[in-house]
Amino acid sequence: MKKLVKKTRGSASIFDDNSIEFTPQGQGEPVFESQCKVGAASLGRTAGNKQSYVARLKVDADCADPAEAMHEQLDKLAAKTWPVTAKPKKPRGKTLLEDDGILAKASAKTGRLAVLISIDLAKEVDPTKKVINYLTNLVQCLSINQDFLRQLRQSLLSSSSK
Repeated sequence: MKKLVKKTRGSASIFDDNSIEFTPQGQGEPVFESQCKVGAASLGRTAGNKQSYVARLKVDADCADPAEAMHEQLDKLAAKTWPVTAKPKKPRGKTLLEDDGILAKASAKTGRLAVLISIDLAKEVDPTKKVINYLTNLVQCLSINQDFLRQLRQSLLSSSSK
């Protein structure tokens, strides 16, 4: 019967008479406590006094959009752990235009006009025409809301001069 080799970490001291004293290292807490795994990606918590969440994401090197692939992996991991997913922020403020694929909002708090355009390339044959249509709708929307935008600008200028 073959004897199994047992591996352990520790410290060894070698004395002048060639005797060796070995002190095994005590077993500590694991550094990473895995909470869930999806494929090669994992999400977990660190052990110890200062706990934090750690996501280990793996993406192929030939991936067309690695950041998007990582977001998708993080969404899948987070969905198993929390009811919230990581999604890009949407603009805040008064909605001036909301149509299929375009969103325009004016924020009195930040003093910005934010426009978010989203095009599904799998469905759209000519994305250039779609963008031109969106921009035409946006120009019409801004001309319709011209008075509101002037008032917003005036209130921002008056509050910044005080």
